[in-house]
Amino acid sequence: TYPISDRKLYAVLVREAFSHRRKTLKKALQNSAHVIGKDVAAKIIANAPEDLLKKRAEELTLKEWAMLTDSATATNRD
Repeated sequence: TYPISDRKLYAVLVREAFSHRRKTLKKALQNSAHVIGKDVAAKIIANAPEDLLKKRAEELTLKEWAMLTDSATATNRD
């Protein structure tokens, strides 16, 4: 089990990434900026490891989803 700091945000990120299934995570975040916020999407992209951004939603592990959500939560507090 991986702790997730914000379950609502986790659900939004997962839903949006899977709605752009054939896209890499980076493209999915860019295409979902209207849902999660332009600034938040840009900060997640800037802070996430490049190898993670090159994966598709179905390739991410639970740990990577938790890390991404925690990163987004941290950027929301800025």
